[in-house]
Amino acid sequence: SDVALQAFQTIAQKRRDVRLVMAGVDHGLRGPDGAMLKFADYVRAHMAEDVRSRIEFLGPVPREEVPGLRRRALINLTASRYETFPYAVTEALALGAPVVATATPGLAEYLTEGDNILFAPVGDVQTLARQMERCLDHPEFAAKLGSAGRDTAIRLFSPEAIADQAEAYYERVAGQARQTGVACS
Repeated sequence: SDVALQAFQTIAQKRRDVRLVMAGVDHGLRGPDGAMLKFADYVRAHMAEDVRSRIEFLGPVPREEVPGLRRRALINLTASRYETFPYAVTEALALGAPVVATATPGLAEYLTEGDNILFAPVGDVQTLARQMERCLDHPEFAAKLGSAGRDTAIRLFSPEAIADQAEAYYERVAGQARQTGVACS
């Protein structure tokens, strides 16, 4: 996203040792003037030259390669504006990869700032950059964050946890139906 790129540029101008690797379909990015630009065109138009050379856009990546990319990254960044349950975040958590993300409503319901994720307000480039720097400056903290994220993902999203939640839900609905005399089918 444009916010992720701007946050990276903020960091990259101070630190020459950072790189940004992005993967996915290029749906384009909206520039400050509102025009939609392809990823490469946006980067060329809005990123400093010395920063551009440290940005790699892979495009669509085969599904089986994504976990390896997530594990190699010191930070898994998601800077969405509108998501309720971003699969990319859940997948990174499950792999034990540290996550910095914008605090979209769904994430804040099951993750805890500073415990299993680092949040920035949606669209807040400076806070996003600071949260990323926190991981870069303290790799042991980033590793601990990733480990806690994995524990959270297992506790909430493992097949057993999902089955238990589904069973509890159906028991609750069936119990309510029995109390009100409404038939369930």
